[in-house]
Amino acid sequence: MSSYQSLRKPLLRLHLSILLVIMMTNALFPSTTMAIDVTGTWKADIETQVGKFKYTYILKQEGTQITGKILSELEGEKLETVVLEGKLNGDTIEFVEMTKFQDMDLKISYKGKVTGDEISFTRQVGEYATEVFIAKRGKAEVPPSTLETKK
Repeated sequence: MSSYQSLRKPLLRLHLSILLVIMMTNALFPSTTMAIDVTGTWKADIETQVGKFKYTYILKQEGTQITGKILSELEGEKLETVVLEGKLNGDTIEFVEMTKFQDMDLKISYKGKVTGDEISFTRQVGEYATEVFIAKRGKAEVPPSTLETKK
């Protein structure tokens, strides 16, 4: 036991020194997490009870607030609505879309997980249906070159 007693103080000091170095390193170099930005155009095809919708979500993020517009198309009929109550919490995005269906107001609530250029959504369509789908971020178009090639 005497050898343990003689090592106890130096080991305690070593542990405290290591702990102090870790704390100082964390204070000087805080871990930075990659902030998620959902600003952009997202597209999805959604199978519903009334047919296959083509959706385009044009989202703008300011801090944790999400705004934008939603374009949808079913059998050539186009509709535009706005993003309501949009928010981003970590990698979770939520917003609401208000629309009309057969002259009735219909609330569609979205909740999704953002992973890179995809959002895995679940949406609740009023009290009628729950739909799961993936929206993919559109790639930024590269403008044509203004330089002409000489022949």
